[in-house]
Amino acid sequence: MGKLKKIIFLIFIFLFVFCLLVVLPGLDWQKDWFFVLALGLCVLITAVGLYDFKKLILLLILILPALLKFNDLKIDLAKFSPLFKNYNLPLNLTALACSFIILFGLGTILVNWQKIKSLPLKSILFLYVCYLIISIAWSKDLALSLSGLVYFIAPPAIYIITYSYFSSHLDFIKTIFFVLASAIIPLALSAWQIVDGQYFFEPDSALARIKGPFVHPNLFGLYLFVIIGLAVSYYLAKRDKSLKRNLIILFFTVALAIVFILTYSRVSWACLALFLFVFAFLKRYLIILLSIITPMALLTITIFESIRFRVMEIFENAFFNSWVARKNIWQVSWQEILEKPFFGNGVGTSEMVIEEAKNWTGGTSLPHNDFLLYGLELGLVGFFLFITYTLGAIYYASKTFFSLPNLDTEIKIFGQKIILNFKTLSLGILILISSLFLASFFESVSRGLVTQIMVWAVLGSLFGLKNLERESLT
Repeated sequence: MGKLKKIIFLIFIFLFVFCLLVVLPGLDWQKDWFFVLALGLCVLITAVGLYDFKKLILLLILILPALLKFNDLKIDLAKFSPLFKNYNLPLNLTALACSFIILFGLGTILVNWQKIKSLPLKSILFLYVCYLIISIAWSKDLALSLSGLVYFIAPPAIYIITYSYFSSHLDFIKTIFFVLASAIIPLALSAWQIVDGQYFFEPDSALARIKGPFVHPNLFGLYLFVIIGLAVSYYLAKRDKSLKRNLIILFFTVALAIVFILTYSRVSWACLALFLFVFAFLKRYLIILLSIITPMALLTITIFESIRFRVMEIFENAFFNSWVARKNIWQVSWQEILEKPFFGNGVGTSEMVIEEAKNWTGGTSLPHNDFLLYGLELGLVGFFLFITYTLGAIYYASKTFFSLPNLDTEIKIFGQKIILNFKTLSLGILILISSLFLASFFESVSRGLVTQIMVWAVLGSLFGLKNLERESLT
C-alpha cells in the first residue's frame, strides 16, 4: 500500500477515535450504545483497510446484504451535530457501510487519478453525482435528500474502486465469488423464516412470501436474480462443466432458485426468464437446457396453486392487485412530475411526494418505475442522466464482450485451478444488466441499494479487465 493511502486511513482512524472521545461524556448508554458500537466499527473497518484495502472491499461486499437485517438499529446524527439539530438524520449499519464505500471511492480517485482517467462513463457519472448533490438546494426534505445521497452515490463509488483495484483475471473472479458468497447469510435467514413461519404478507393478501434480510420480497427477488445470473454465467464460462466438479455451485444455485421462487416477485421471475432465453438464443447449445427448464417451469405453475395464482393475478382487475396499484401510483407520479418537470423535488424524496399526493391510505408509495422515480426526484435532467449512464453501462459491457478474446484462461484461486472463458462470462453479465434495465419499467431497481452495489462492483472489475487486456496488446 502506498504512503498516501496509509496516511488517508490513519487520518480516518484518528477522526473516528477523536469523535468517540468527544461524544462519550454526553452519551446516554441505555439509548446511545449503538452510536458507540458504530464508531467502534468504523475504527475496525479503517484498521482492516490499513492492513489490506482489497480484502476490506471484498469483506464489505460479503456482509452488505446481511447488514440489512439490522436496519431498524439507527443513530440520529442530528443529535451529535449542531449543524443539523433541527433535522432527523438516522444512520443504520447499511448507510454506515455505504458511507465508507463513498469515502474509499473518493480516496481511490485521489490515489489512482491516472487510472481513473480511463474509467468508462466517468464524465456522465461525475455530472450525475454533482447534480445529485446540487438537488439538495431545492429538496422538499433535507434529511431525506442527505440519506438519498448516500444510497445513490455508493454504487458509482464501488464501481470506481473495483475498476482501480480489481482489474486482473484473478481479482475479477474474486469479485464475482464474493458477490455470490454474499447470498449465503440471506439464504440462511430465508431458511429460518420458512422454518419459523416468519413470512411477509401484503395488506389484504394471504400470500406468504420470503424477504430474507430485505424490507420487501421484490427487492430480495431482484438481488437473487443477480446472484443466480452470475452463478449461471460463471458455470457456463467454465471449461469443465461436469456435475462432479461443480456440485457446490449447482447445489448453491438450486437453493437460490427455491428461495427465489418463494419471493413471488414476478418482475424478478420475468428477468430470469429473459436472461435464460437470451443466453440460450446466443449460445445455441443452451437451447437443450432451456427446452428442459421450460416444461419444468410450466409444470411448477400448474401444480402449485400459489404460483399459479401469482401469475394469473396479473390479468385480474381487483383493487389490491399489485398491477392495478402500480397504475394508480404511476398516474399520481406523472401528475407530480408535471408540477416540477425540469429539476424535480430533490434526491430521495419520491416516496414522500407520492404519499402526500395519493388520495388513498395504505399501500406502498414507491414509484415502481425508475423513469418515474428520477422524474419525481431529479426532473428531466436527472431522467436524462439516468438513461445515459444506464445505457452507457450496457454499451460498454457489450463493447467489452466483443473485445475479449474467445479463449480459455487458467487461473488459480483459493488453491484451485479453474479454466474459464471470460468472453462467455462477460456475455452473461451483459444480458444480466440488460434484463435489469427492462425491470426498471416495473420496479424501482435503482432503489435496490445492495443489488446496485453488487452489479456496479462486477461492472467496475469487468471494465478494468478489458482495459488491462487492451494494455497487454499494445
